[in-house]
Amino acid sequence: MNQQGTPIGIITNGPVNRQTDKINALQLTNWIDQENIIISDGVQIQKPDPGIFRLMEAKLNLTPDSLLYVGDSFDNDVLGAKAAGWSVWWFNHQRRMIPSDQTAIYDDELTSFKELNNAFITKKSLQH
Repeated sequence: MNQQGTPIGIITNGPVNRQTDKINALQLTNWIDQENIIISDGVQIQKPDPGIFRLMEAKLNLTPDSLLYVGDSFDNDVLGAKAAGWSVWWFNHQRRMIPSDQTAIYDDELTSFKELNNAFITKKSLQH
């Protein structure tokens, strides 16, 4: 996606050292610019606070209605990104249930890496 001119970033909760180690182990900076990686402890804002999503909007110089968040945590990723006005794909690979006090506010639910890959390949519409 980044090679196609689509800006991508990472928003992750946790300690800077631990999250940086994970990012490096996965070699994600081969595809994602380091300046487009936000680690919650480094900015003192955690998902689901919409403020951390606003930081990414500023880094990418994009508006909420043009952004898609893919995350596996309903509480942190889906609720946070939706509160910020982003489109959301819930990567529910662990097939968790939506909390009983919540509704399905995500734009799509993907339950496998194959589904996720196919969604990106086909540039699946975010509009229902």
